[in-house]
Amino acid sequence: MASKKPAKKKIETPQTLGQRLAAWLKTYRLDVLVASVLLLIAGVVGALNMPNSPQRFEDEGTYVSQAWAVQYKGDLAHYTYWYDHPPVAWIQLAGYTALTGAFDRHASSITAGREFMVVVHLVSVLLVFMIGRRLGIGRSVSALAAGLFALSPLAVEFSRYVLLDNIALPWLLGAFFLALTPRRHLLPIVGSAICMAVAILSKETFLIFLPALAYLLWQNSDKRNRRFMLASFSVVFIAIVSFYALYALLKNELFPGEGHVSLLGTLLWQLFGREGSGSILGADSDARNLFNFWMDIDAWLFWAGVAAMPFAWFVRSARPFVVALAIGLIMMLRGGYLPYPYIIALLPLAAIVIGAAVHRFVVVPLLDARKTKLVLAGKVTAGIAALALVAGFATYVVPAWQPRLQASMTEDVDKSSRQAVDWINKHVTRDKRMVVESALWTDLQDKGFNKPDPVWLYKTETDPEVAAEISGWQSIDYIVLNGPTLDERNRKEFPTVFEAKDHAKLVADFGQDNQRILVLKVDKSGTVHTPKKDASSTPKSEK
Repeated sequence: MASKKPAKKKIETPQTLGQRLAAWLKTYRLDVLVASVLLLIAGVVGALNMPNSPQRFEDEGTYVSQAWAVQYKGDLAHYTYWYDHPPVAWIQLAGYTALTGAFDRHASSITAGREFMVVVHLVSVLLVFMIGRRLGIGRSVSALAAGLFALSPLAVEFSRYVLLDNIALPWLLGAFFLALTPRRHLLPIVGSAICMAVAILSKETFLIFLPALAYLLWQNSDKRNRRFMLASFSVVFIAIVSFYALYALLKNELFPGEGHVSLLGTLLWQLFGREGSGSILGADSDARNLFNFWMDIDAWLFWAGVAAMPFAWFVRSARPFVVALAIGLIMMLRGGYLPYPYIIALLPLAAIVIGAAVHRFVVVPLLDARKTKLVLAGKVTAGIAALALVAGFATYVVPAWQPRLQASMTEDVDKSSRQAVDWINKHVTRDKRMVVESALWTDLQDKGFNKPDPVWLYKTETDPEVAAEISGWQSIDYIVLNGPTLDERNRKEFPTVFEAKDHAKLVADFGQDNQRILVLKVDKSGTVHTPKKDASSTPKSEK
């Protein structure tokens, strides 16, 4: 009997990149559709009226000015770079503005920076959705989590600010997303290490989330190569982060010393030299006032995330995100200095934790096909819970969010800053020395006020080169400040500027309360001018 010939093995022809993309889109077409809708909604809500709301503030001006210095001067800052933050975030901003011509396209440099914030926010929204899918919590619930993050008034307002936290956030989320890789290959782990390193070099406080990421790497890795994966992550991460210290070392600015700034000296100041914000549990502390300010904008997403933490713990894959949110809460409660944008990193974590909890205790029981009485009872309970969540959201959350979102998309609270720049452009000659707050610095540079440069208020007393150049109040011609900055409580911090203010007359005034911008002309004759007290001016931190 003749033996059968073995069947020929079918040789698969390699797919082109286009074919692979088409196959991927066919497989994930519903995810792509849902993500596209989410990004469209988030983009409209985030970008509509973005130049006018919220009101610009000094940190935005600082980072935009530093990005401007990177792009146009090739320096890390427009003044002496003193290692207050790693420079990677505003280098990214400078890369965006250089590639897109954003500084040239917009009348205000702040708007150019906020355009980039919309872009990175959309990336963060997409990553929240993608993380949800990798956690296995379902397409609809992943969309719910991303939608909560995209539409929370607190996330919308803070995502528009030009802040290092916003730039670092997609890198942090990207690190978690890559660490969730189902294939457990080395390449995603290396990518996770790169993302986490960039996140920390964009905003150093994101280092607090490294233990949660390490937990995720440990949990998601195969026992057989877990040590290798963790070691590979550590080597790549440390190698990238150490470049920052190497840069300082090569410039002889790593250690404190006479006549120069230093990385370690600034780090010691950040840790021990800054005035604390008090305890968030204290009734009148700065930390409590800041927390109340956040919650006044939107308390629902934050508190829902906190409440969902014990329920999300039952989703094993989501536990690292519960840990990350817990770390953020512990650091908030510890006392010490609480930064204004600290809440930014907690909001997407809260949304992910909510999604995990809803999936485990609402969706899973509803989709369980078993017919036992116990499961049916669970289904009824889950159905009631689902209806209660929908009813509660419609009854309480939507009415709370709607006016805030409408205001962010319609109100113009930055008009006074633009009016001040326009007035100076028309009425002040380019040879006058002005002391301004950083939120106006780059706009005045763009108007040609660079001989001499406007002097950033903060640098009049903290930068020895600037202090030597000014050498007394008589060299100041104009003072352009936000109204609350002129409060007498700031006199000790800025004695030279306040002495010039004592000899200055108000020549222009725009806006009210925290939006108020004043232009004062210094009288070199030595006459002391006593301005009328203005009860409407309140400190910026109390807005």
